[in-house]
Amino acid sequence: MSNFDVKLKNMKRIFSLAILMFSISVNSINAQEVERTDAPKYTTFSPAQFQGKYKQEAILIDCRDFVSFNKSHLKGALHISATDINFAAKMMRLEKDKNIFIYGSTLSESREVAETIANMGFLYIYNLNGGFDDLVKLGMQLEK
Repeated sequence: MSNFDVKLKNMKRIFSLAILMFSISVNSINAQEVERTDAPKYTTFSPAQFQGKYKQEAILIDCRDFVSFNKSHLKGALHISATDINFAAKMMRLEKDKNIFIYGSTLSESREVAETIANMGFLYIYNLNGGFDDLVKLGMQLEK
C-alpha cells in the first residue's frame, strides 16, 4: 500500500468520525428542542382579549386570596388559589378539556396557577396578562 493510499484511508476515517460527531450533536440539539416544545402550554391574553374571548360556558378561576375574592369577584368565578390546601382536589373535579380562564391580582399570581394546572394535564388554559382591577375597568360583571 502506497503512502498516498494510507493517507487517503486515514482521511476517510477522520471524515467518517466528523460526520458521526456532527450527527450526535444534531440529535442532542433536537432532543433539547423537544423538551422545550413539550413544556406545558397556556395562552396569556391582554385584559381586552380576555374579556372578548371569555364565554360563560368556560371555567373562570379567581386565584386571588380568599378575602379579596369574598369582597368582589367576576360573576361565575370559582375561587381556587395556588396556596389553597385543597388546590389539587378542586382542580381534579374540573374537566381537563374545558376552556379555563384564570385571573389574579397580578400576572405572576395567575401564571403560577396556569403553569400548575398545565402540568396537571389541563388543555385549554387562558391566563390574564394583568390583574383583576384591569377587568373591572373594562366593565366585566361582578358578584359581591
